[in-house]
Amino acid sequence: QSSAAAVEAAADAAAAEMSESQTGLPEGSEQTTMATDPWGLERWSHNVYELGCDIGSDVAKLRHIKLMRQAAVYWQTYDAFSRVSMSIGVNQLMLAISYYILGYACIEVRAPMAGFGGVLILMGGALILAYIDLTLPPVQRRLIFSLLLIGPIISCLAAWNAARGTDLSKRVAECLAPVAF
Repeated sequence: QSSAAAVEAAADAAAAEMSESQTGLPEGSEQTTMATDPWGLERWSHNVYELGCDIGSDVAKLRHIKLMRQAAVYWQTYDAFSRVSMSIGVNQLMLAISYYILGYACIEVRAPMAGFGGVLILMGGALILAYIDLTLPPVQRRLIFSLLLIGPIISCLAAWNAARGTDLSKRVAECLAPVAF
């Protein structure tokens, strides 16, 4: 408890030594400590130039707004690249989880309906994300959707044949598995 008291005393001493430029308070005025700022280190907002604009046209003339608008031009390509990367990354993550579910639920646990249900849910999510992220004409959208679904559909068929356990179904599964990838 003594170390906590020492820290509090040091904070009080530092707050008492602050000048007007640090606190924003005129000399001789009393500083009140608020619950959100227990050490009195925050400045008052009456001399912050960003907060002095009441009209939107005045805000557009502020230095930091002008700098942000100039920098935004150079960040548009980065923003587009990161959106595409995130879309592809989330799609690949959903595919990876789908394939894991197929391998574990269908083959290891011998619960094909649970595996197919998990794949159905994840592929539904992948289709929704593709629909939201991509603005395509209807023909191209159907092509993308079919390409997204063909791999998991073939993998489901391969997992179902592998789970059946007969010699012929295992051979069929071995032939279907490479086609899915």
